[in-house]
Amino acid sequence: MFNHLHLLIYTIITTKLITIFISSCSLNGQNTLPREQFVVVLAELMVIERLSISENEKLLLIKKTFEEKKVTSDQFYKTREKYSQDPDYWISVYEEAKNIFKLKADSLARKVDDMQRTDPEWIAD
Repeated sequence: MFNHLHLLIYTIITTKLITIFISSCSLNGQNTLPREQFVVVLAELMVIERLSISENEKLLLIKKTFEEKKVTSDQFYKTREKYSQDPDYWISVYEEAKNIFKLKADSLARKVDDMQRTDPEWIAD
């Protein structure tokens, strides 16, 4: 149980730091994300955070994730804040994200390889 709690706290802190570094776009009339969409984005961000790439490369991947999912960092942050005091919500979100995490890891590793070869914005160390 302690390991799950430790990972949950790590995830919350990580997502807060990520949202601070990403410039937010204007909202499309929504203040928070539906739970299912939030879980998918969170899982992808968890994978990105664990990649062995530079922080700048991680930020580019995070930005692309938000764009691909049609989510703003503001929406993500507001959703996280809305449920910050609801441990039941976070336990269920974390369990779902953990399941998605395994599926996303391979996909994102391939995306990094593709970006390194083709994206002119890609920042190399």
